[in-house]
Amino acid sequence: MWKRLLELLGWVHRSGWVHGAVLPDHALLHARDHGVVLVGWSAATWAAGAPEPLPCFSRAREAFYPKALRDGVACAPAHDLVMSARVIAHVLGGGPEAVPAKVPAPVGALVRRCAAGDLPTEDAWALKDAVAAAAKQVWGPPRYVKFTLR
Repeated sequence: MWKRLLELLGWVHRSGWVHGAVLPDHALLHARDHGVVLVGWSAATWAAGAPEPLPCFSRAREAFYPKALRDGVACAPAHDLVMSARVIAHVLGGGPEAVPAKVPAPVGALVRRCAAGDLPTEDAWALKDAVAAAAKQVWGPPRYVKFTLR
Protein backbone atom coordinates (compact mmCIF):
# COMPACT_ATOMS: atom_id res chain seq x y z
CA MET A 1 0.00 0.00 0.00
CA TRP A 2 2.80 2.43 0.86
CA LYS A 3 4.53 1.78 -2.45
CA ARG A 4 1.31 2.58 -4.34
CA LEU A 5 0.78 5.74 -2.29
CA LEU A 6 4.35 6.84 -3.01
CA GLU A 7 3.89 6.18 -6.73
CA LEU A 8 0.86 8.45 -6.69
CA LEU A 9 2.71 11.13 -4.72
CA GLY A 10 5.60 10.85 -7.16
CA TRP A 11 3.28 11.81 -10.02
CA VAL A 12 1.66 14.57 -7.96
CA HIS A 13 5.00 16.10 -6.97
CA ARG A 14 6.50 15.89 -10.46
CA SER A 15 3.39 17.66 -11.73
CA GLY A 16 4.25 20.58 -9.44
CA TRP A 17 1.70 19.96 -6.71
CA VAL A 18 1.79 19.06 -3.01
CA HIS A 19 -1.28 17.28 -1.61
CA GLY A 20 -0.88 18.71 1.88
CA ALA A 21 -3.31 16.34 3.62
CA VAL A 22 -2.14 12.75 3.20
CA LEU A 23 -4.38 11.32 5.92
CA PRO A 24 -5.94 7.90 6.58
CA ASP A 25 -9.33 9.24 5.47
CA HIS A 26 -7.84 10.44 2.18
CA ALA A 27 -5.97 7.29 1.11
CA LEU A 28 -8.57 4.98 -0.39
CA LEU A 29 -7.54 1.44 -1.21
CA HIS A 30 -8.63 0.15 -4.61
CA ALA A 31 -8.52 -3.61 -4.00
CA ARG A 32 -9.30 -4.81 -7.55
CA ASP A 33 -6.55 -2.72 -9.14
CA HIS A 34 -4.10 -3.04 -6.23
CA GLY A 35 -3.89 0.71 -6.08
CA VAL A 36 -4.54 3.72 -3.91
CA VAL A 37 -6.65 6.75 -4.72
CA LEU A 38 -5.88 9.99 -2.92
CA VAL A 39 -8.86 12.25 -2.16
CA GLY A 40 -9.27 15.40 -0.07
CA TRP A 41 -7.47 17.92 -2.26
CA SER A 42 -8.66 21.08 -0.44
CA ALA A 43 -5.21 21.61 1.10
CA ALA A 44 -3.27 21.07 -2.16
CA THR A 45 -0.79 23.78 -3.07
CA TRP A 46 1.15 24.56 -6.22
CA ALA A 47 4.71 23.68 -5.19
CA ALA A 48 6.23 25.09 -8.37
CA GLY A 49 5.07 28.60 -7.45
CA ALA A 50 5.69 30.71 -4.38
CA PRO A 51 5.69 28.46 -1.29
CA GLU A 52 2.53 28.84 0.75
CA PRO A 53 1.36 27.50 4.10
CA LEU A 54 -1.51 25.01 4.06
CA PRO A 55 -4.82 26.76 3.42
CA CYS A 56 -6.53 24.37 5.89
CA PHE A 57 -5.91 21.25 7.94
CA SER A 58 -7.92 18.71 9.93
CA ARG A 59 -7.81 19.27 13.68
CA ALA A 60 -9.20 15.76 14.17
CA ARG A 61 -6.13 14.33 12.37
CA GLU A 62 -3.62 16.90 13.65
CA ALA A 63 -1.07 14.28 14.71
CA PHE A 64 -0.65 13.17 11.08
CA TYR A 65 0.71 16.58 10.01
CA PRO A 66 4.36 17.43 10.59
CA LYS A 67 4.68 20.10 13.29
CA ALA A 68 6.19 22.53 10.79
CA LEU A 69 2.96 22.50 8.77
CA ARG A 70 0.86 23.13 11.85
CA ASP A 71 3.18 26.07 12.62
CA GLY A 72 2.56 27.65 9.19
CA VAL A 73 5.68 26.58 7.28
CA ALA A 74 5.12 26.33 3.53
CA CYS A 75 4.01 22.89 2.41
CA ALA A 76 6.61 20.86 0.50
CA PRO A 77 6.71 17.38 -1.05
CA ALA A 78 8.69 16.08 1.96
CA HIS A 79 5.69 16.84 4.19
CA ASP A 80 3.50 14.58 2.03
CA LEU A 81 6.08 11.80 2.43
CA VAL A 82 6.17 12.15 6.22
CA MET A 83 2.36 12.05 6.31
CA SER A 84 2.34 8.96 4.07
CA ALA A 85 4.57 7.14 6.58
CA ARG A 86 2.26 8.20 9.41
CA VAL A 87 -0.72 6.82 7.50
CA ILE A 88 1.09 3.51 7.05
CA ALA A 89 2.01 3.39 10.76
CA HIS A 90 -1.68 3.91 11.52
CA VAL A 91 -2.79 1.24 9.03
CA LEU A 92 -0.32 -1.22 10.58
CA GLY A 93 -2.10 -0.76 13.91
CA GLY A 94 0.07 1.89 15.51
CA GLY A 95 -0.26 5.63 15.78
CA PRO A 96 1.01 8.40 13.53
CA GLU A 97 4.54 7.94 14.87
CA ALA A 98 4.24 4.53 16.55
CA VAL A 99 4.84 1.31 14.64
CA PRO A 100 3.76 -1.95 16.31
CA ALA A 101 6.58 -4.29 17.36
CA LYS A 102 5.07 -7.10 15.20
CA VAL A 103 6.09 -5.24 12.00
CA PRO A 104 9.32 -6.80 10.64
CA ALA A 105 12.37 -4.75 11.63
CA PRO A 106 13.54 -3.44 8.21
CA VAL A 107 10.04 -2.25 7.26
CA GLY A 108 9.17 -1.00 10.74
CA ALA A 109 12.43 0.93 11.03
CA LEU A 110 11.82 2.69 7.70
CA VAL A 111 8.22 3.59 8.59
CA ARG A 112 9.30 4.81 12.02
CA ARG A 113 12.17 6.88 10.61
CA CYS A 114 10.05 8.52 7.92
CA ALA A 115 7.11 9.16 10.25
CA ALA A 116 9.51 11.00 12.56
CA GLY A 117 10.54 13.23 9.66
CA ASP A 118 13.95 11.65 9.08
CA LEU A 119 13.48 10.91 5.39
CA PRO A 120 16.27 9.11 3.52
CA THR A 121 15.18 11.13 0.46
CA GLU A 122 12.67 13.84 -0.36
CA ASP A 123 11.74 12.18 -3.66
CA ALA A 124 8.65 9.94 -3.57
CA TRP A 125 10.01 7.63 -6.29
CA ALA A 126 13.31 7.12 -4.45
CA LEU A 127 11.45 6.49 -1.17
CA LYS A 128 9.31 3.91 -2.98
CA ASP A 129 12.54 2.16 -3.98
CA ALA A 130 13.66 2.17 -0.32
CA VAL A 131 10.31 0.66 0.71
CA ALA A 132 10.65 -2.00 -2.00
CA ALA A 133 14.17 -2.87 -0.79
CA ALA A 134 13.00 -3.20 2.82
CA ALA A 135 10.05 -5.37 1.75
CA LYS A 136 12.28 -7.56 -0.40
CA GLN A 137 14.64 -8.05 2.55
CA VAL A 138 11.71 -9.33 4.64
CA TRP A 139 9.45 -11.15 2.15
CA GLY A 140 11.65 -11.77 -0.89
CA PRO A 141 10.92 -10.66 -4.45
CA PRO A 142 7.51 -9.10 -5.12
CA ARG A 143 4.72 -11.47 -6.16
CA TYR A 144 1.03 -11.08 -6.87
CA VAL A 145 -1.20 -11.68 -3.87
CA LYS A 146 -4.95 -11.64 -4.44
CA PHE A 147 -6.55 -9.04 -2.19
CA THR A 148 -10.21 -9.25 -1.26
CA LEU A 149 -12.25 -7.17 1.14
CA ARG A 150 -14.96 -8.92 3.12
